Amino acid sequence: MSFKIAQLFFGLFLSQLAAAQVKEAFEGGKYIVDGDIALASEKDVQNYLGTLLMDNNKLIVSKKGLRAYDIWSTDKRKAISYCISDLFKNKKKDVVEAMHVATQDWMDAAGVRFVYKSNEDARCDASNNNVVFDVRPTSGGAYLARAFFPSEARPARNVIIDGSSFSYSFVALSGFLRHELGHALGFRHEHISKSSRGICPEAGDFESVTAYDQLSVMHYPQCGGRNILQNMILSEIDKTGARRVYP
Repeated sequence: MSFKIAQLFFGLFLSQLAAAQVKEAFEGGKYIVDGDIALASEKDVQNYLGTLLMDNNKLIVSKKGLRAYDIWSTDKRKAISYCISDLFKNKKKDVVEAMHVATQDWMDAAGVRFVYKSNEDARCDASNNNVVFDVRPTSGGAYLARAFFPSEARPARNVIIDGSSFSYSFVALSGFLRHELGHALGFRHEHISKSSRGICPEAGDFESVTAYDQLSVMHYPQCGGRNILQNMILSEIDKTGARRVYP
Protein backbone atom coordinates (compact mmCIF):
# COMPACT_ATOMS: atom_id res chain seq x y z
CA MET A 1 0.00 0.00 0.00
CA SER A 2 1.14 3.56 -0.70
CA PHE A 3 2.15 6.05 1.97
CA LYS A 4 -0.98 8.03 1.11
CA ILE A 5 -3.16 5.03 1.93
CA ALA A 6 -1.21 4.56 5.14
CA GLN A 7 -2.08 8.13 6.12
CA LEU A 8 -5.74 7.51 5.37
CA PHE A 9 -5.80 4.15 7.14
CA PHE A 10 -8.61 4.22 9.73
CA GLY A 11 -9.30 7.81 8.69
CA LEU A 12 -7.24 10.93 9.12
CA PHE A 13 -6.04 11.33 12.70
CA LEU A 14 -8.40 13.54 14.66
CA SER A 15 -7.36 15.50 17.71
CA GLN A 16 -8.94 14.48 21.02
CA LEU A 17 -11.37 17.35 21.10
CA ALA A 18 -12.29 17.17 17.45
CA ALA A 19 -12.83 13.42 17.61
CA ALA A 20 -15.04 13.81 20.67
CA GLN A 21 -17.47 15.88 18.63
CA VAL A 22 -18.17 13.09 16.13
CA LYS A 23 -21.41 11.21 16.76
CA GLU A 24 -22.71 8.40 14.59
CA ALA A 25 -25.78 9.49 12.64
CA PHE A 26 -27.86 6.32 12.98
CA GLU A 27 -30.22 5.47 15.85
CA GLY A 28 -28.26 4.44 18.93
CA GLY A 29 -25.08 5.88 17.42
CA LYS A 30 -22.06 6.41 19.66
CA TYR A 31 -19.52 9.19 20.10
CA ILE A 32 -16.27 8.39 18.29
CA VAL A 33 -12.97 9.45 19.86
CA ASP A 34 -9.35 8.61 19.02
CA GLY A 35 -10.29 7.49 15.52
CA ASP A 36 -12.35 4.38 16.25
CA ILE A 37 -13.07 4.25 19.99
CA ALA A 38 -16.85 4.26 20.44
CA LEU A 39 -18.41 5.71 23.63
CA ALA A 40 -22.10 5.59 24.47
CA SER A 41 -22.73 9.05 25.96
CA GLU A 42 -21.34 12.54 26.42
CA LYS A 43 -20.64 11.64 30.05
CA ASP A 44 -18.54 8.68 28.89
CA VAL A 45 -16.63 11.02 26.58
CA GLN A 46 -15.96 13.44 29.44
CA ASN A 47 -14.79 10.62 31.70
CA TYR A 48 -12.60 9.18 28.96
CA LEU A 49 -10.95 12.49 28.09
CA GLY A 50 -10.49 13.25 31.76
CA THR A 51 -8.17 10.28 32.34
CA LEU A 52 -5.36 10.96 29.87
CA LEU A 53 -2.43 8.70 30.77
CA MET A 54 0.85 8.53 28.90
CA ASP A 55 3.06 6.66 31.35
CA ASN A 56 3.22 3.18 29.84
CA ASN A 57 5.21 1.98 26.88
CA LYS A 58 3.73 -1.37 25.90
CA LEU A 59 0.89 -3.28 24.30
CA ILE A 60 -2.19 -2.20 26.16
CA VAL A 61 -5.28 -3.82 27.53
CA SER A 62 -8.09 -1.49 28.55
CA LYS A 63 -9.02 -1.12 32.22
CA LYS A 64 -12.36 -0.41 33.87
CA GLY A 65 -11.09 0.34 37.35
CA LEU A 66 -8.31 -0.49 39.78
CA ARG A 67 -7.07 -4.02 39.02
CA ALA A 68 -10.13 -4.63 36.84
CA TYR A 69 -9.30 -5.43 33.23
CA ASP A 70 -11.81 -4.98 30.45
CA ILE A 71 -11.47 -8.45 28.93
CA TRP A 72 -13.74 -11.45 28.44
CA SER A 73 -14.25 -13.72 31.42
CA THR A 74 -13.04 -17.32 31.27
CA ASP A 75 -16.54 -18.68 30.66
CA LYS A 76 -17.39 -16.19 27.88
CA ARG A 77 -14.16 -15.98 25.89
CA LYS A 78 -14.73 -19.36 24.21
CA ALA A 79 -18.12 -18.44 22.72
CA ILE A 80 -17.90 -14.91 21.29
CA SER A 81 -20.67 -15.23 18.72
CA TYR A 82 -21.56 -12.77 16.00
CA CYS A 83 -23.82 -12.28 12.99
CA ILE A 84 -23.21 -10.34 9.76
CA SER A 85 -26.04 -8.19 8.47
CA ASP A 86 -27.71 -8.90 5.13
CA LEU A 87 -27.66 -5.12 4.65
CA PHE A 88 -24.14 -5.46 3.26
CA LYS A 89 -25.86 -6.83 0.14
CA ASN A 90 -23.31 -7.56 -2.60
CA LYS A 91 -20.45 -6.79 -0.19
CA LYS A 92 -21.55 -9.36 2.37
CA LYS A 93 -19.43 -12.19 0.96
CA ASP A 94 -16.32 -10.04 1.35
CA VAL A 95 -17.26 -9.24 4.96
CA VAL A 96 -17.95 -12.89 5.80
CA GLU A 97 -14.59 -13.95 4.39
CA ALA A 98 -12.68 -11.07 5.98
CA MET A 99 -14.25 -11.78 9.38
CA HIS A 100 -13.32 -15.45 9.01
CA VAL A 101 -9.69 -14.54 8.35
CA ALA A 102 -9.54 -11.94 11.14
CA THR A 103 -11.23 -14.08 13.80
CA GLN A 104 -9.11 -17.10 12.90
CA ASP A 105 -5.92 -15.10 13.37
CA TRP A 106 -6.94 -14.06 16.89
CA MET A 107 -8.07 -17.61 17.70
CA ASP A 108 -4.73 -18.97 16.52
CA ALA A 109 -2.95 -16.48 18.79
CA ALA A 110 -4.97 -16.71 21.99
CA GLY A 111 -7.42 -18.72 24.07
CA VAL A 112 -10.54 -17.22 22.54
CA ARG A 113 -13.16 -18.57 20.17
CA PHE A 114 -15.33 -16.57 17.78
CA VAL A 115 -18.50 -18.22 16.46
CA TYR A 116 -20.26 -17.02 13.31
CA LYS A 117 -24.04 -17.59 13.53
CA SER A 118 -25.17 -17.09 9.94
CA ASN A 119 -28.75 -18.06 10.85
CA GLU A 120 -28.99 -14.74 12.73
CA ASP A 121 -27.95 -12.60 9.75
CA ALA A 122 -31.48 -11.65 8.68
CA ARG A 123 -31.97 -9.66 11.88
CA CYS A 124 -28.42 -8.79 12.67
CA ASP A 125 -28.71 -5.62 14.72
CA ALA A 126 -28.17 -4.38 18.27
CA SER A 127 -31.44 -5.94 19.47
CA ASN A 128 -30.43 -9.51 18.58
CA ASN A 129 -29.54 -11.19 21.88
CA ASN A 130 -28.80 -14.54 20.25
CA VAL A 131 -25.30 -13.28 19.44
CA VAL A 132 -22.64 -11.53 21.48
CA PHE A 133 -22.18 -8.82 18.86
CA ASP A 134 -23.43 -7.80 15.44
CA VAL A 135 -21.50 -6.75 12.34
CA ARG A 136 -23.35 -4.22 10.21
CA PRO A 137 -22.75 -1.44 7.67
CA THR A 138 -22.96 2.33 7.76
CA SER A 139 -21.95 5.15 5.44
CA GLY A 140 -20.44 8.57 5.89
CA GLY A 141 -18.83 7.70 9.19
CA ALA A 142 -15.72 9.32 10.68
CA TYR A 143 -13.90 5.97 10.45
CA LEU A 144 -13.39 2.96 8.23
CA ALA A 145 -14.59 0.65 10.99
CA ARG A 146 -15.13 0.70 14.73
CA ALA A 147 -15.86 -1.83 17.46
CA PHE A 148 -16.45 -2.02 21.24
CA PHE A 149 -14.91 -3.23 24.51
CA PRO A 150 -15.96 -6.44 26.30
CA SER A 151 -17.63 -4.73 29.27
CA GLU A 152 -20.19 -2.92 27.12
CA ALA A 153 -23.84 -4.01 27.22
CA ARG A 154 -25.26 -5.98 24.31
CA PRO A 155 -26.85 -2.99 22.47
CA ALA A 156 -23.42 -1.34 22.32
CA ARG A 157 -21.52 -4.42 21.15
CA ASN A 158 -21.30 -3.86 17.42
CA VAL A 159 -18.63 -3.88 14.74
CA ILE A 160 -19.63 -1.14 12.30
CA ILE A 161 -18.03 -1.08 8.85
CA ASP A 162 -18.21 2.11 6.80
CA GLY A 163 -18.74 1.83 3.05
CA SER A 164 -15.39 3.53 2.50
CA SER A 165 -13.65 0.36 3.76
CA PHE A 166 -14.53 -1.39 0.52
CA SER A 167 -12.48 1.11 -1.48
CA TYR A 168 -9.42 -0.82 -0.35
CA SER A 169 -8.36 -4.39 -1.09
CA PHE A 170 -9.74 -7.51 0.57
CA VAL A 171 -6.42 -7.81 2.41
CA ALA A 172 -6.97 -4.34 3.82
CA LEU A 173 -10.54 -5.17 4.90
CA SER A 174 -9.37 -8.21 6.86
CA GLY A 175 -6.66 -6.00 8.38
CA PHE A 176 -9.20 -3.39 9.46
CA LEU A 177 -11.21 -6.14 11.12
CA ARG A 178 -8.20 -7.67 12.85
CA HIS A 179 -7.62 -4.25 14.42
CA GLU A 180 -11.26 -3.83 15.44
CA LEU A 181 -11.46 -7.32 16.88
CA GLY A 182 -8.44 -6.41 18.97
CA HIS A 183 -10.60 -3.71 20.57
CA ALA A 184 -13.41 -6.24 20.97
CA LEU A 185 -10.98 -8.38 22.98
CA GLY A 186 -10.11 -5.41 25.19
CA PHE A 187 -6.91 -4.13 23.57
CA ARG A 188 -6.25 -0.40 23.22
CA HIS A 189 -4.16 1.36 20.59
CA GLU A 190 -0.48 0.48 20.73
CA HIS A 191 0.63 4.08 20.21
CA ILE A 192 -0.40 5.09 23.74
CA SER A 193 3.22 5.09 24.79
CA LYS A 194 6.23 7.15 25.69
CA SER A 195 7.55 6.49 22.21
CA SER A 196 4.65 8.35 20.58
CA ARG A 197 4.09 11.07 23.21
CA GLY A 198 2.89 14.21 21.48
CA ILE A 199 2.12 12.46 18.17
CA CYS A 200 -1.14 10.65 18.83
CA PRO A 201 -2.04 11.08 22.51
CA GLU A 202 -5.11 9.22 23.76
CA ALA A 203 -7.14 9.19 26.92
CA GLY A 204 -8.31 6.38 29.15
CA ASP A 205 -6.89 3.97 31.70
CA PHE A 206 -4.82 1.03 30.54
CA GLU A 207 -2.29 -1.60 31.59
CA SER A 208 0.98 -2.59 29.90
CA VAL A 209 1.23 -6.15 28.59
CA THR A 210 4.29 -6.38 26.31
CA ALA A 211 7.21 -4.36 25.01
CA TYR A 212 6.29 -1.47 22.71
CA ASP A 213 5.77 -2.73 19.16
CA GLN A 214 5.63 -0.57 16.03
CA LEU A 215 4.45 -3.63 14.07
CA SER A 216 1.42 -4.19 16.31
CA VAL A 217 -1.93 -4.59 14.58
CA MET A 218 -3.24 -2.13 17.18
CA HIS A 219 -0.83 0.65 16.11
CA TYR A 220 -2.12 3.36 13.76
CA PRO A 221 0.28 3.77 10.81
CA GLN A 222 -0.09 7.56 10.91
CA CYS A 223 1.07 7.47 14.54
CA GLY A 224 4.38 5.76 13.84
CA GLY A 225 3.21 2.21 13.25
CA ARG A 226 4.92 0.08 10.64
CA ASN A 227 2.19 -2.57 10.33
CA ILE A 228 0.88 -1.11 7.05
CA LEU A 229 3.85 -2.85 5.38
CA GLN A 230 2.59 -6.15 6.83
CA ASN A 231 -1.06 -5.66 5.80
CA MET A 232 -2.15 -5.24 9.44
CA ILE A 233 -1.41 -8.77 10.57
CA LEU A 234 -0.76 -9.74 14.19
CA SER A 235 2.89 -9.27 15.03
CA GLU A 236 4.81 -11.81 17.09
CA ILE A 237 4.60 -9.43 20.06
CA ASP A 238 0.84 -9.12 19.53
CA LYS A 239 0.58 -12.89 19.74
CA THR A 240 2.66 -12.97 22.91
CA GLY A 241 0.47 -10.30 24.51
CA ALA A 242 -2.73 -12.02 23.43
CA ARG A 243 -1.59 -15.28 25.02
CA ARG A 244 -0.76 -13.48 28.27
CA VAL A 245 -4.21 -11.93 28.44
CA TYR A 246 -6.04 -14.99 27.11
CA PRO A 247 -3.91 -18.07 27.95
